[in-house]
Amino acid sequence: WSTWRAESFASITVVLNATVVLMYWKIYLKDPALFYGTDGSPGAWHQEYFIHGLGPLLQMIDAFFILGVFRPIKRVLSGIVFVPVVYIFWIEALVQPMNIKPEGSVTTGLPYRFLNNMDLGGRGEFYVTTIGTMLALTAAAWFLAWLLRNRN
Repeated sequence: WSTWRAESFASITVVLNATVVLMYWKIYLKDPALFYGTDGSPGAWHQEYFIHGLGPLLQMIDAFFILGVFRPIKRVLSGIVFVPVVYIFWIEALVQPMNIKPEGSVTTGLPYRFLNNMDLGGRGEFYVTTIGTMLALTAAAWFLAWLLRNRN
């Protein structure tokens, strides 16, 4: 049996899920065409709500109430910065040059339609803002986890 615990991975996943849900609904409510194009539409409503709501919520409930996340905060913070930086490098350096769709007004090949309508500076600002949001969500989630552990 192993004594290794996975709180840091679950904690990072909580923040990633919260970020995806927050960013998706913020962008979708602003203009659904930013994700699906003017002639596109989202998938079936039950799939969209599960992917961008219920699924992440269930993971968060498991993480906070069963696993007890956000204890090794240094590892969590390093992961919160590492994961998006690697993802940004991956989509900018590997995915975008190898794809011609989706198309945007500035570039093509980035996985989210709205990113293809931004120049490199605009995307950089978006990425920095997203990482800042992730750090703020980490602080809020750490505080919630602390409250749950010390509620007695």
